[in-house]
Parts: sequence; C-alpha cells; structure tokens
Amino acid sequence: MSEEPGEYRIKKQIRLNGWQRLWVVLSILWSPAWMGFIGYVIIYPAEYPGRAGEVILIGFGIWLGPIVALYALGSAIGWVRRGF
Repeated sequence: MSEEPGEYRIKKQIRLNGWQRLWVVLSILWSPAWMGFIGYVIIYPAEYPGRAGEVILIGFGIWLGPIVALYALGSAIGWVRRGF
C-alpha cells in the first residue's frame, strides 16, 4: 500500500484511557462553577474592592487544583499498573 505524495495518514489514533476520559468529563462539569464565580466577581465588584484580580486567581486555583490532582492520580495509577 503506497501513499500518494502529499497524502497524510494518521498511523495511530490517540485514544484516551479511562482516567483521561474521567478527567475531561469532570473538567467540563466543573467549569460552570468557575465561570459562575468569575461572573459573580465581575457583576458585583463592590464585594471585592481592589482585589478582583486576586480573587479571580484564587478562584482559578480552586478550579484547577482538583482537575490537576485527578489527572496526576490517574497518571500515577496507570504508571504503577504498567510497571513504571
């Protein structure tokens, strides 16, 4: 089977494992909480006078922390299962 010049074929499709699929789903489900928090800070800036940027960064950390922790946990378990 020869390839035509300029033809691009994907040799191996990248598939997500179970942990990665769980990570994607939870990231999507967890995102509205982050967006709602940012919306609240933008709509009611008087609640956080002069600290809106700081509050947004803290909120982003609260959103990102569990997602990164879950991905790291899944990667570590997969790494141990494969035998390092």
